[in-house]
Amino acid sequence: MASARAQAYHNLAVMLEAGVPAVKALRTAVSAGRSPTARGFAAMAGGVAEGQDLSEAMSADGSFPPLDVVLVRVGERAGNLPECFRSLSQWYEFQDRLRRTVMSGLALPLLVLHVAALVAPLPALFLEKVGVAGYVRQVVATLAFLYVPAGAVLAGVRWTPRS
Repeated sequence: MASARAQAYHNLAVMLEAGVPAVKALRTAVSAGRSPTARGFAAMAGGVAEGQDLSEAMSADGSFPPLDVVLVRVGERAGNLPECFRSLSQWYEFQDRLRRTVMSGLALPLLVLHVAALVAPLPALFLEKVGVAGYVRQVVATLAFLYVPAGAVLAGVRWTPRS
């Protein structure tokens, strides 16, 4: 299933291609709701109703990525907004497909790693070479090789400026 943003851009492309005025198309492109996408499109419709260009309304709202704003600006200047919105819709569908592929590809290896971390120290526990605390320590040490670098990468991505 496509993301709300991909679906909204697709709906917008179809309505603009059919000749629906931009303000009405923006208000109906996203089903009413409180999602960030719905709020962004509602703010953009308000800006267009006040006389702003679509790209100006998008950049004024601040909830749209720079790629979207630039592509819409190019579509306005070229006079081909429906194709621009169709391209954005395809881009977000591709991103969703890629995200699902990566997550599904990582699920089995992560499961195997966790099971191995739990099973590998079991013989030492059953042969009473280590106690329960030693078993837990070995499991945590094994999983730390995964979670410490992953946490560092996620922290770096989270706190690095987007520009």
